[in-house]
Amino acid sequence: MKPEEKRGTSARTLRVAVVGVGGYGAVHLASLQRIGPRIGLRLEAVVSVLPHNQAYGEAEREQALRRRNVRVYRSYQQLCDAERGRIDLISLPVGTPLHCPISRYALQRGYHVLCEKPAAGSLTDARAMAAERTTAVLAIGYQHLCTQSMRWLRAAAGSGTLGRLREAHTLVLWPRRRSYYQRNSWAGRFTAGGVPVNDCPLQNACSHFLQNMLFVAGAAAAGRPAPPGAEAVRTASPRSVYAENYRANQIETCDTQYARIETADGSVLNITALHACAREQHPLTRYVFERATLQWCFDGRILQLSGGPVEIPELPPTTEESMTDELYRNVAEAIRSGSRPDCTIDDALDHLRCVEAALDHGIVPIDSRYVAVAEPGDDPLTVVTGIEEHALRVYGLGRGFRELGCGWAVCSA
Repeated sequence: MKPEEKRGTSARTLRVAVVGVGGYGAVHLASLQRIGPRIGLRLEAVVSVLPHNQAYGEAEREQALRRRNVRVYRSYQQLCDAERGRIDLISLPVGTPLHCPISRYALQRGYHVLCEKPAAGSLTDARAMAAERTTAVLAIGYQHLCTQSMRWLRAAAGSGTLGRLREAHTLVLWPRRRSYYQRNSWAGRFTAGGVPVNDCPLQNACSHFLQNMLFVAGAAAAGRPAPPGAEAVRTASPRSVYAENYRANQIETCDTQYARIETADGSVLNITALHACAREQHPLTRYVFERATLQWCFDGRILQLSGGPVEIPELPPTTEESMTDELYRNVAEAIRSGSRPDCTIDDALDHLRCVEAALDHGIVPIDSRYVAVAEPGDDPLTVVTGIEEHALRVYGLGRGFRELGCGWAVCSA
Protein backbone atom coordinates (compact mmCIF):
# COMPACT_ATOMS: atom_id res chain seq x y z
CA MET A 1 0.00 0.00 0.00
CA LYS A 2 1.28 3.46 -0.87
CA PRO A 3 2.02 5.76 2.10
CA GLU A 4 -0.64 8.25 1.06
CA GLU A 5 -3.24 5.49 1.00
CA LYS A 6 -2.70 4.72 4.68
CA ARG A 7 -3.85 8.16 5.73
CA GLY A 8 -7.37 7.99 7.15
CA THR A 9 -7.60 4.19 7.23
CA SER A 10 -8.80 2.25 10.25
CA ALA A 11 -9.42 -1.32 11.30
CA ARG A 12 -13.15 -0.59 11.25
CA THR A 13 -14.69 -0.13 7.84
CA LEU A 14 -17.25 2.67 7.66
CA ARG A 15 -20.46 1.64 5.94
CA VAL A 16 -21.90 4.20 3.53
CA ALA A 17 -25.29 4.84 1.93
CA VAL A 18 -25.83 7.31 -0.92
CA VAL A 19 -29.16 9.00 -1.55
CA GLY A 20 -29.49 9.42 -5.32
CA VAL A 21 -27.69 7.46 -8.01
CA GLY A 22 -28.25 9.82 -10.96
CA GLY A 23 -26.84 13.26 -11.66
CA TYR A 24 -24.12 14.19 -9.17
CA GLY A 25 -24.84 10.98 -7.29
CA ALA A 26 -22.93 9.15 -10.03
CA VAL A 27 -19.82 11.17 -9.13
CA HIS A 28 -20.11 10.09 -5.49
CA LEU A 29 -20.65 6.45 -6.41
CA ALA A 30 -17.60 6.49 -8.67
CA SER A 31 -15.49 8.04 -5.90
CA LEU A 32 -16.56 5.42 -3.37
CA GLN A 33 -15.74 2.65 -5.81
CA ARG A 34 -12.38 4.24 -6.64
CA ILE A 35 -11.08 5.23 -3.21
CA GLY A 36 -13.38 3.46 -0.76
CA PRO A 37 -11.34 0.25 -0.42
CA ARG A 38 -8.16 2.28 0.21
CA ILE A 39 -9.59 4.39 3.03
CA GLY A 40 -11.97 1.93 4.66
CA LEU A 41 -15.31 3.01 3.18
CA ARG A 42 -17.78 0.46 1.81
CA LEU A 43 -20.94 1.27 -0.12
CA GLU A 44 -23.80 -0.74 1.39
CA ALA A 45 -27.04 0.92 0.26
CA VAL A 46 -28.49 3.55 -2.04
CA VAL A 47 -31.74 5.35 -2.69
CA SER A 48 -32.80 5.22 -6.33
CA VAL A 49 -35.92 7.33 -6.69
CA LEU A 50 -36.18 7.42 -10.49
CA PRO A 51 -35.02 4.01 -11.74
CA HIS A 52 -36.60 4.59 -15.17
CA ASN A 53 -34.98 7.99 -15.73
CA GLN A 54 -32.99 7.32 -18.89
CA ALA A 55 -31.50 10.83 -18.95
CA TYR A 56 -29.41 10.07 -15.87
CA GLY A 57 -28.82 6.38 -16.57
CA GLU A 58 -30.32 5.37 -13.24
CA ALA A 59 -31.75 2.02 -14.38
CA GLU A 60 -28.39 0.70 -15.60
CA ARG A 61 -26.58 2.07 -12.55
CA GLU A 62 -29.12 0.51 -10.19
CA GLN A 63 -28.75 -2.88 -11.86
CA ALA A 64 -24.97 -2.69 -11.56
CA LEU A 65 -25.27 -1.83 -7.86
CA ARG A 66 -27.60 -4.75 -7.22
CA ARG A 67 -25.05 -7.07 -8.82
CA ARG A 68 -22.57 -5.81 -6.20
CA ASN A 69 -25.09 -6.68 -3.45
CA VAL A 70 -25.80 -3.03 -2.68
CA ARG A 71 -29.23 -2.67 -1.09
CA VAL A 72 -31.61 -0.39 -3.01
CA TYR A 73 -34.42 1.71 -1.52
CA ARG A 74 -37.02 3.99 -3.07
CA SER A 75 -37.04 6.70 -0.38
CA TYR A 76 -34.65 8.15 2.18
CA GLN A 77 -37.17 7.38 4.92
CA GLN A 78 -37.13 3.68 4.03
CA LEU A 79 -33.34 3.62 4.01
CA CYS A 80 -32.90 5.49 7.30
CA ASP A 81 -35.50 3.39 9.12
CA ALA A 82 -34.27 0.03 7.78
CA GLU A 83 -30.50 0.54 8.04
CA ARG A 84 -30.07 1.70 11.64
CA GLY A 85 -27.04 -0.08 13.04
CA ARG A 86 -25.91 -1.19 9.57
CA ILE A 87 -24.89 2.18 8.08
CA ASP A 88 -22.50 4.76 9.55
CA LEU A 89 -22.52 7.57 6.98
CA ILE A 90 -25.27 8.80 4.68
CA SER A 91 -24.14 10.89 1.71
CA LEU A 92 -26.59 13.34 0.13
CA PRO A 93 -25.72 14.38 -3.45
CA VAL A 94 -29.29 15.62 -3.86
CA GLY A 95 -31.02 18.86 -4.83
CA THR A 96 -31.00 21.87 -2.52
CA PRO A 97 -34.66 21.55 -1.40
CA LEU A 98 -33.88 18.11 0.06
CA HIS A 99 -30.77 19.05 2.06
CA CYS A 100 -32.58 20.10 5.22
CA PRO A 101 -35.31 17.42 5.48
CA ILE A 102 -33.05 14.46 4.69
CA SER A 103 -30.18 15.69 6.88
CA ARG A 104 -32.50 16.20 9.84
CA TYR A 105 -34.21 12.83 9.34
CA ALA A 106 -30.86 11.03 9.21
CA LEU A 107 -29.31 12.92 12.13
CA GLN A 108 -32.34 12.23 14.31
CA ARG A 109 -31.68 8.51 13.75
CA GLY A 110 -28.02 8.68 14.65
CA TYR A 111 -26.32 8.70 11.25
CA HIS A 112 -23.32 10.80 10.26
CA VAL A 113 -24.19 12.97 7.23
CA LEU A 114 -22.26 14.36 4.28
CA CYS A 115 -24.57 16.91 2.66
CA GLU A 116 -24.00 18.47 -0.74
CA LYS A 117 -23.43 22.24 -0.91
CA PRO A 118 -25.01 24.67 -0.21
CA ALA A 119 -25.89 23.60 3.31
CA ALA A 120 -29.55 24.46 2.66
CA GLY A 121 -31.75 26.82 0.72
CA SER A 122 -31.95 29.28 3.61
CA LEU A 123 -30.13 30.25 6.77
CA THR A 124 -33.16 29.19 8.81
CA ASP A 125 -33.11 25.67 7.36
CA ALA A 126 -29.35 25.37 7.89
CA ARG A 127 -29.74 26.34 11.54
CA ALA A 128 -32.43 23.68 11.89
CA MET A 129 -29.96 21.13 10.53
CA ALA A 130 -27.29 22.27 12.99
CA ALA A 131 -29.71 21.86 15.88
CA GLU A 132 -30.08 18.13 15.10
CA ARG A 133 -26.37 17.38 14.94
CA THR A 134 -25.66 16.32 18.60
CA THR A 135 -22.48 14.15 18.46
CA ALA A 136 -22.73 13.10 14.82
CA VAL A 137 -20.65 14.57 12.00
CA LEU A 138 -22.58 16.88 9.69
CA ALA A 139 -20.19 17.84 6.89
CA ILE A 140 -21.03 20.09 3.94
CA GLY A 141 -19.59 19.11 0.57
CA TYR A 142 -17.43 22.12 -0.28
CA GLN A 143 -14.84 19.80 -1.76
CA HIS A 144 -12.48 22.57 -2.92
CA LEU A 145 -11.64 23.13 0.75
CA CYS A 146 -10.23 19.59 0.86
CA THR A 147 -7.70 20.21 -1.91
CA GLN A 148 -4.04 20.67 -1.04
CA SER A 149 -3.97 24.10 -2.68
CA MET A 150 -6.78 25.47 -0.51
CA ARG A 151 -5.38 23.83 2.61
CA TRP A 152 -1.99 25.41 1.94
CA LEU A 153 -3.57 28.81 1.27
CA ARG A 154 -5.63 28.70 4.45
CA ALA A 155 -2.58 27.66 6.48
CA ALA A 156 -0.45 30.40 4.92
CA ALA A 157 -3.13 33.00 5.65
CA GLY A 158 -3.41 31.78 9.23
CA SER A 159 0.35 31.75 9.84
CA GLY A 160 0.57 35.54 9.77
CA THR A 161 3.52 35.57 7.37
CA LEU A 162 1.43 37.14 4.60
CA GLY A 163 -0.05 39.82 6.86
CA ARG A 164 -3.67 40.88 6.94
CA LEU A 165 -5.94 39.96 4.03
CA ARG A 166 -6.91 43.32 2.57
CA GLU A 167 -9.13 42.12 -0.25
CA ALA A 168 -9.93 39.20 -2.53
CA HIS A 169 -11.40 39.12 -6.03
CA THR A 170 -13.03 36.11 -7.68
CA LEU A 171 -14.13 35.79 -11.31
CA VAL A 172 -16.28 32.94 -12.64
CA LEU A 173 -17.64 32.80 -16.21
CA TRP A 174 -19.61 29.58 -16.53
CA PRO A 175 -22.16 29.66 -19.39
CA ARG A 176 -25.42 27.85 -18.66
CA ARG A 177 -27.91 26.87 -21.36
CA ARG A 178 -31.68 26.65 -21.11
CA SER A 179 -31.47 22.98 -20.12
CA TYR A 180 -29.61 23.98 -16.96
CA TYR A 181 -32.71 25.79 -15.73
CA GLN A 182 -35.08 23.06 -16.93
CA ARG A 183 -33.25 20.09 -15.41
CA ASN A 184 -35.33 20.09 -12.22
CA SER A 185 -38.16 21.89 -10.43
CA TRP A 186 -36.00 24.34 -8.47
CA ALA A 187 -33.23 25.67 -10.74
CA GLY A 188 -33.39 29.47 -10.95
CA ARG A 189 -36.19 29.65 -8.36
CA PHE A 190 -36.63 31.18 -4.93
CA THR A 191 -38.72 28.29 -3.62
CA ALA A 192 -39.74 24.79 -4.67
CA GLY A 193 -42.86 23.27 -3.17
CA GLY A 194 -42.80 25.92 -0.46
CA VAL A 195 -39.18 25.14 0.49
CA PRO A 196 -36.64 27.99 0.24
CA VAL A 197 -34.00 27.41 -2.44
CA ASN A 198 -32.68 30.86 -3.52
CA ASP A 199 -30.97 29.20 -6.46
CA CYS A 200 -28.52 31.58 -8.13
CA PRO A 201 -24.82 31.55 -9.11
CA LEU A 202 -23.61 32.48 -5.61
CA GLN A 203 -25.88 29.90 -3.99
CA ASN A 204 -25.13 26.99 -6.28
CA ALA A 205 -22.52 26.61 -9.03
CA CYS A 206 -20.22 29.39 -7.77
CA SER A 207 -20.78 28.91 -4.05
CA HIS A 208 -17.47 27.06 -3.65
CA PHE A 209 -15.46 30.14 -4.52
CA LEU A 210 -17.31 32.49 -2.19
CA GLN A 211 -16.86 29.89 0.55
CA ASN A 212 -13.13 29.64 -0.26
CA MET A 213 -12.75 33.40 0.27
CA LEU A 214 -14.69 33.29 3.53
CA PHE A 215 -12.39 30.54 4.81
CA VAL A 216 -9.17 32.31 3.79
CA ALA A 217 -10.41 35.57 5.32
CA GLY A 218 -11.33 33.70 8.49
CA ALA A 219 -7.89 32.08 8.66
CA ALA A 220 -6.15 35.42 8.14
CA ALA A 221 -8.15 36.91 11.01
CA ALA A 222 -7.24 33.94 13.25
CA GLY A 223 -10.89 32.95 13.59
CA ARG A 224 -13.56 34.26 15.92
CA PRO A 225 -14.05 33.32 19.58
CA ALA A 226 -16.36 30.38 20.03
CA PRO A 227 -19.67 30.91 21.85
CA PRO A 228 -19.92 29.03 25.16
CA GLY A 229 -20.10 25.30 24.49
CA ALA A 230 -19.47 25.64 20.75
CA GLU A 231 -16.50 25.35 18.43
CA ALA A 232 -14.93 28.38 16.78
CA VAL A 233 -16.38 29.21 13.37
CA ARG A 234 -13.61 29.19 10.78
CA THR A 235 -15.18 31.51 8.20
CA ALA A 236 -15.20 35.30 8.16
CA SER A 237 -18.47 36.91 9.17
CA PRO A 238 -20.03 39.48 6.80
CA ARG A 239 -20.42 42.97 8.23
CA SER A 240 -21.99 44.45 5.11
CA VAL A 241 -22.89 43.22 1.62
CA TYR A 242 -23.29 45.25 -1.56
CA ALA A 243 -24.69 43.29 -4.51
CA GLU A 244 -25.96 43.62 -8.05
CA ASN A 245 -28.20 40.81 -9.31
CA TYR A 246 -29.38 40.60 -12.92
CA ARG A 247 -31.19 38.11 -15.10
CA ALA A 248 -31.09 37.60 -18.85
CA ASN A 249 -32.82 34.20 -18.85
CA GLN A 250 -36.51 33.66 -18.16
CA ILE A 251 -36.06 32.59 -14.53
CA GLU A 252 -37.20 33.86 -11.13
CA THR A 253 -33.83 34.60 -9.61
CA CYS A 254 -30.70 35.73 -11.44
CA ASP A 255 -27.92 34.48 -13.71
CA THR A 256 -25.48 37.40 -13.34
CA GLN A 257 -24.13 38.55 -9.96
CA TYR A 258 -21.55 40.80 -8.39
CA ALA A 259 -21.15 40.98 -4.62
CA ARG A 260 -18.77 42.93 -2.39
CA ILE A 261 -18.60 41.69 1.17
CA GLU A 262 -16.89 43.55 3.97
CA THR A 263 -16.05 41.13 6.76
CA ALA A 264 -16.17 41.86 10.47
CA ASP A 265 -12.36 41.99 10.42
CA GLY A 266 -12.19 44.54 7.59
CA SER A 267 -11.32 42.34 4.61
CA VAL A 268 -13.23 43.10 1.40
CA LEU A 269 -14.28 40.08 -0.67
CA ASN A 270 -15.45 40.59 -4.25
CA ILE A 271 -17.03 37.95 -6.48
CA THR A 272 -18.28 38.20 -10.06
CA ALA A 273 -20.30 35.14 -11.09
CA LEU A 274 -21.86 34.86 -14.53
CA HIS A 275 -24.00 32.26 -16.31
CA ALA A 276 -25.34 34.51 -19.12
CA CYS A 277 -22.03 34.70 -20.97
CA ALA A 278 -20.66 33.27 -24.21
CA ARG A 279 -17.07 32.65 -23.13
CA GLU A 280 -15.99 30.30 -20.36
CA GLN A 281 -13.43 31.36 -17.78
CA HIS A 282 -12.74 28.85 -15.05
CA PRO A 283 -12.73 30.38 -11.56
CA LEU A 284 -9.72 32.26 -10.28
CA THR A 285 -9.25 34.32 -7.13
CA ARG A 286 -6.74 37.07 -6.40
CA TYR A 287 -5.88 37.35 -2.70
CA VAL A 288 -4.30 40.67 -1.74
CA PHE A 289 -2.44 40.36 1.56
CA GLU A 290 -0.35 43.08 3.18
CA ARG A 291 2.92 41.42 2.13
CA ALA A 292 2.04 39.53 -1.04
CA THR A 293 -0.64 39.03 -3.68
CA LEU A 294 -1.44 35.44 -4.61
CA GLN A 295 -3.71 33.99 -7.27
CA TRP A 296 -5.59 30.74 -6.73
CA CYS A 297 -6.45 28.86 -9.92
CA PHE A 298 -9.19 26.32 -10.52
CA ASP A 299 -6.68 23.63 -11.47
CA GLY A 300 -4.97 23.87 -8.07
CA ARG A 301 -2.07 26.16 -8.94
CA ILE A 302 -1.19 29.10 -6.70
CA LEU A 303 0.76 31.91 -8.32
CA GLN A 304 2.47 34.87 -6.70
CA LEU A 305 1.61 38.12 -8.48
CA SER A 306 3.52 40.59 -6.29
CA GLY A 307 5.18 41.17 -2.92
CA GLY A 308 8.07 39.67 -1.04
CA PRO A 309 9.23 36.08 -1.56
CA VAL A 310 6.66 33.43 -0.66
CA GLU A 311 7.66 29.78 -0.69
CA ILE A 312 4.81 28.07 -2.52
CA PRO A 313 5.19 24.28 -2.60
CA GLU A 314 4.62 22.19 -5.69
CA LEU A 315 0.97 21.25 -5.44
CA PRO A 316 -0.81 18.39 -7.24
CA PRO A 317 -3.34 19.33 -9.92
CA THR A 318 -6.96 19.49 -8.85
CA THR A 319 -9.55 17.39 -10.69
CA GLU A 320 -13.18 16.60 -9.97
CA GLU A 321 -12.15 13.05 -9.09
CA SER A 322 -9.39 14.10 -6.69
CA MET A 323 -11.64 16.64 -4.95
CA THR A 324 -14.42 14.13 -4.31
CA ASP A 325 -11.93 11.51 -3.16
CA GLU A 326 -10.36 13.95 -0.69
CA LEU A 327 -13.80 14.98 0.54
CA TYR A 328 -14.61 11.38 1.47
CA ARG A 329 -11.17 10.89 3.00
CA ASN A 330 -11.66 14.00 5.13
CA VAL A 331 -15.12 12.98 6.35
CA ALA A 332 -13.93 9.45 7.14
CA GLU A 333 -11.07 10.86 9.22
CA ALA A 334 -13.48 13.13 11.09
CA ILE A 335 -15.81 10.25 11.95
CA ARG A 336 -13.01 7.98 13.14
CA SER A 337 -10.96 10.52 15.08
CA GLY A 338 -13.66 12.86 16.33
CA SER A 339 -11.98 15.77 14.54
CA ARG A 340 -13.78 18.44 12.53
CA PRO A 341 -14.28 17.92 8.80
CA ASP A 342 -13.01 20.66 6.51
CA CYS A 343 -16.46 22.24 6.39
CA THR A 344 -19.04 21.77 9.13
CA ILE A 345 -22.59 23.07 9.14
CA ASP A 346 -21.40 25.94 11.36
CA ASP A 347 -18.76 26.87 8.79
CA ALA A 348 -21.44 27.00 6.08
CA LEU A 349 -23.72 29.56 7.74
CA ASP A 350 -21.75 32.67 6.77
CA HIS A 351 -22.04 31.72 3.10
CA LEU A 352 -25.83 31.67 3.43
CA ARG A 353 -25.76 35.01 5.25
CA CYS A 354 -23.90 36.50 2.29
CA VAL A 355 -26.27 35.01 -0.30
CA GLU A 356 -29.41 36.16 1.49
CA ALA A 357 -27.97 39.65 2.00
CA ALA A 358 -27.02 39.78 -1.69
CA LEU A 359 -30.51 38.78 -2.85
CA ASP A 360 -32.02 41.40 -0.55
CA HIS A 361 -30.67 43.98 -3.03
CA GLY A 362 -33.27 42.82 -5.54
CA ILE A 363 -33.04 41.39 -9.04
CA VAL A 364 -32.99 43.50 -12.20
CA PRO A 365 -34.16 42.04 -15.54
CA ILE A 366 -31.66 43.05 -18.22
CA ASP A 367 -33.09 45.22 -20.98
CA SER A 368 -33.78 43.00 -24.01
CA ARG A 369 -31.68 45.30 -26.22
CA TYR A 370 -28.57 43.95 -24.49
CA VAL A 371 -29.58 40.27 -24.52
CA ALA A 372 -28.81 37.87 -27.37
CA VAL A 373 -28.97 34.17 -28.13
CA ALA A 374 -25.35 33.25 -28.74
CA GLU A 375 -26.06 29.67 -29.76
CA PRO A 376 -29.63 29.05 -30.97
CA GLY A 377 -31.22 25.64 -31.34
CA ASP A 378 -33.05 23.20 -29.11
CA ASP A 379 -30.90 24.19 -26.13
CA PRO A 380 -30.06 27.88 -26.62
CA LEU A 381 -27.48 29.90 -24.72
CA THR A 382 -28.79 33.33 -23.70
CA VAL A 383 -26.08 35.93 -23.03
CA VAL A 384 -25.55 39.57 -22.19
CA THR A 385 -23.76 41.05 -25.18
CA GLY A 386 -20.13 41.86 -24.42
CA ILE A 387 -20.42 41.04 -20.73
CA GLU A 388 -17.05 39.27 -20.61
CA GLU A 389 -15.08 42.49 -21.10
CA HIS A 390 -17.17 44.25 -18.46
CA ALA A 391 -16.61 41.34 -16.07
CA LEU A 392 -12.84 41.66 -16.43
CA ARG A 393 -13.08 45.33 -15.41
CA VAL A 394 -15.28 44.44 -12.44
CA TYR A 395 -12.80 41.76 -11.39
CA GLY A 396 -9.85 44.11 -11.75
CA LEU A 397 -11.33 47.14 -10.00
CA GLY A 398 -13.59 45.64 -7.34
CA ARG A 399 -16.63 47.63 -8.42
CA GLY A 400 -19.99 46.43 -9.72
CA PHE A 401 -21.33 46.68 -13.27
CA ARG A 402 -23.65 49.53 -12.36
CA GLU A 403 -20.94 51.29 -10.34
CA LEU A 404 -18.67 51.23 -13.40
CA GLY A 405 -21.41 52.62 -15.64
CA CYS A 406 -21.89 49.57 -17.87
CA GLY A 407 -24.62 50.57 -20.32
CA TRP A 408 -26.84 47.53 -19.88
CA ALA A 409 -26.59 47.69 -16.07
CA VAL A 410 -27.44 51.40 -15.87
CA CYS A 411 -30.22 51.17 -18.45
CA SER A 412 -31.80 48.06 -16.90
CA ALA A 413 -31.70 49.53 -13.40
